[in-house]
Amino acid sequence: MSERLSISTVCVNYVDELSKTYYHNKRIYSQHDYWVITTEQDIDTINFCKENNIHFYTTNAFYENGPFNKARSINRFFQDKKDNILKNDWILLTDADMICDKPLELLLNNKQESLRQEDALYSFKREFILDNGTLESPKAEDIFYGFFQLFHKKNIEHLITDGFLYETGDCSYYDYLFQQLFHQKILLSAPSNLIHIGDPNKNWKGRQPK
Repeated sequence: MSERLSISTVCVNYVDELSKTYYHNKRIYSQHDYWVITTEQDIDTINFCKENNIHFYTTNAFYENGPFNKARSINRFFQDKKDNILKNDWILLTDADMICDKPLELLLNNKQESLRQEDALYSFKREFILDNGTLESPKAEDIFYGFFQLFHKKNIEHLITDGFLYETGDCSYYDYLFQQLFHQKILLSAPSNLIHIGDPNKNWKGRQPK
């Protein structure tokens, strides 16, 4: 696979984690069109993006109709930047606290395993870093959530005008609803998994500045 990706990451008051993961992901992300979605008030994230020449998009839609309306904010970004995003065939949504470089690099450079199913939602398994620094093995059911969603643009082109993510007021349920758009879900294999450095199942209603 040699396609260029449109990659976007939501980061609101999470630049402490983004700065750690981007250190690893930069080598891959810099070869594609990478965007960070944040708020106008999150000066730390904005400054980090400027310092690292990262495209960023600000919106206060996070705080419309809910405590942390992640879906509305991503929809707004895709609507406003449609021409930038849809110039690439494949789109990746990933969280700020995910280290993706190794499995993503293997996928992009693998001649045998390419992204052939345009109607599928792709993901990898993830591992968590425990307090003692070791990695927790991935759970079989822990897949296809918002930490890594890779898909072909044809699945959302006709939905962008009205927004392709269902709004739930916070970010605890919209990932599941988004999965229903796809006829099949494919868990990609790789010698290494995604690494999730943040705490799982937290901050669904947003994160306060540190």
